[in-house]
Amino acid sequence: MKDSLYEKRDLLRFINEPLPMQYQRIMAKIMEAIAWSMGDMAITFSGGKDSTVVATLCKEALGKEHVIGVMMPNDIRVDNMDDAKRICDFLQIKNLTMSAPGHKGEGLSTLI
Repeated sequence: MKDSLYEKRDLLRFINEPLPMQYQRIMAKIMEAIAWSMGDMAITFSGGKDSTVVATLCKEALGKEHVIGVMMPNDIRVDNMDDAKRICDFLQIKNLTMSAPGHKGEGLSTLI
């Protein structure tokens, strides 16, 4: 059983593809993931580089009305919460703040 969507050889081939092809592959994977859900994508959002890229790609693939940035103060330093909110506003995606007592970096999937 595979641990991830891609095996190591797939990833090595992927990083050598031209950027437009990588972009199209990422968009297809996002669309594939959303096909399993009810049409909206909730992502844990810290406002850092990684979550900002994921939010941007999801917005482009699905449309801003289908992306929700979920900020969790337990996962985000308090001084970064304002930055995360500003980035959600800039991307024009919905956002909400959830508190999960005792939750330490396990991601939103543990709450659903």
